[in-house]
Amino acid sequence: MPVLSLPRGNPLSGTATALFAVAASAGVLLAAPPSEPPSRAGDRELARDAARAAAERLEKELDHLRKDIEQLVVREVDGASRELARRDPAVLAAAATLGGRSYEQLLDTVIQTRDLAIGEPADLYETLADTRIVYVAESHDNPAHHGNQLAVLEAMYEQQPDVAIGMEMFPRSCQLTLDRFVAGLLTEEQFLREVNWKETWGFDYKLYRPILEFARRHGLPLVALNAPRDLVRKVGRSGLAGLSQKERASLPEMDIDVPEHREHFRQAMARLAGSGHAASEFSYQAMCVWDETMADSVVRFFRAEERRTLRMVVLAGTGHIEYRVGIPDRVAKALRVKTRTVVSLEVAQGEHVEWPEVLGAPAADYLWITKPAPARGESKAKPGRR
Repeated sequence: MPVLSLPRGNPLSGTATALFAVAASAGVLLAAPPSEPPSRAGDRELARDAARAAAERLEKELDHLRKDIEQLVVREVDGASRELARRDPAVLAAAATLGGRSYEQLLDTVIQTRDLAIGEPADLYETLADTRIVYVAESHDNPAHHGNQLAVLEAMYEQQPDVAIGMEMFPRSCQLTLDRFVAGLLTEEQFLREVNWKETWGFDYKLYRPILEFARRHGLPLVALNAPRDLVRKVGRSGLAGLSQKERASLPEMDIDVPEHREHFRQAMARLAGSGHAASEFSYQAMCVWDETMADSVVRFFRAEERRTLRMVVLAGTGHIEYRVGIPDRVAKALRVKTRTVVSLEVAQGEHVEWPEVLGAPAADYLWITKPAPARGESKAKPGRR
C-alpha cells in the first residue's frame, strides 16, 4: 500500500488536498504531517517538491484504480448479459439445432448471429453486395480460415470487381512492394525477399499464396495495414513512453482506455497463460499499436478521393476482429460505412460445444464453423468457395 505524506502548511492547491482525501477512501495510507513547519526556504522548496511527487503518485494510483473499476464493471455487465442471452428461447432453439447435427453436417455451417439463422456459405455471400468493409478473421495457421477468406473475396469480386484487400501481414513500409507485385513487376521470389516474409510475418506462405495470386491476377489493390514489428516489440518491452519522439509521431492517435478492449485482451491473455504469455500494461499498449495502426490504415485508404467507390476485405487475426473491439470499432469512429465481421469457429470432432454460450454472446456477425488447424505440413485443404 503506498504511503503519501502531506507537509504541514499544505503548499499545494485545494485540488491536491481533495486528492489526499480521496486517497484515504481508496485505501492509500497517509502519513502524518511533520510537527514543525519548514523554517528555511530550501526546506520549503523540498517540501513542495515532495508534495508534488506525492500528488503525482496518488494520481497514478487513482488512475489505476479507475481502470480497475471500469474493468470490473465491464466484466460484471458482460457476465450478466451473457447469462440472460443464454436463456433466450431463440438462442436455445438454435443451439438445439446445431447440437443435433453430425460433425460432417456441422462443418461449413454459417450462422448469421443477429437473427440466429443457420445456413451455408452461399447465404453469407448474398449479404455482402451492399457492404463496404468485410472483416474476415483467421487463426494464422489454419488453412480452412484462409480458404474462407478467399471465398469471401471471390464472392465480393463477382458482385463488384472494385475490391481491395487489407492485410495485417504487412507493415505499411511494404506498400510499394505490394503495389509492384500486383502490377506484375516482381516475381514471387523477389516479392518474398523484398517484404522479408520470414521475418515480417513468418507463417507458411502457401496459406496466403492463393489470396495474393487472386489479387495479382485481377489487379486488386493490396493494402499494408500494420505497424513495424520492431516498433511493436519496443512498445511491448518499454511501453509507449519508451518511444522516441520520431517513433511516436509515426503512430496514429492512440486510445488505450477502452474498457471493452482491455477486458477482451485480459481474457485472451488468460487463455494463453499456460503458454507463457503474460498480460501487462506494456503488452496491452503493444496490442493497441497494432489495432490503432491497422484501423488508421483502413481509414486512410477509404478517405482517398479515387477510392470512395471501392470495398475492402480486411484479413487479420481473430483477436483483432472478434467482438468488434480491435480494428472494426476504431474504423467505425472515423467512417460511417456498412461493415460485417466473419469469424471462423474451430470445432474438433467429438468436441462438446456450449452452443448457448457461443450464440448468446456471438463473436461476430457471422460464425463459420471449421475444423481446427491440422499439424503443420499435413494440410490438404482446397482454398476458395465451397
